[in-house]
Amino acid sequence: MPESVEVIPMDFYERWILPPILDLVMRRKDLTKYRRAAVAAARGRVLEIRGRSGLNFVLYGKQVEFVYGIDPSPRLLSIRAPARRCIKRTC
Repeated sequence: MPESVEVIPMDFYERWILPPILDLVMRRKDLTKYRRAAVAAARGRVLEIRGRSGLNFVLYGKQVEFVYGIDPSPRLLSIRAPARRCIKRTC
């Protein structure tokens, strides 16, 4: 690649464009049944990789003690509502 060509990192897209789009798409009511089915078998402590904006957290039942959600996107993590950070009903 010639030195005069500037490489534009995907950081802008990954930080500002993709996170709100993913959150919006996952909020679709027709996807809730699939999200609910995906978490139905979870028991005890759960690690949700790429937890996104935390929309699945409220779908975990009483058989789940705690959900650890990780995601490399700080923007998606910031979208999470404080109520979604706690799976226990007493928090």
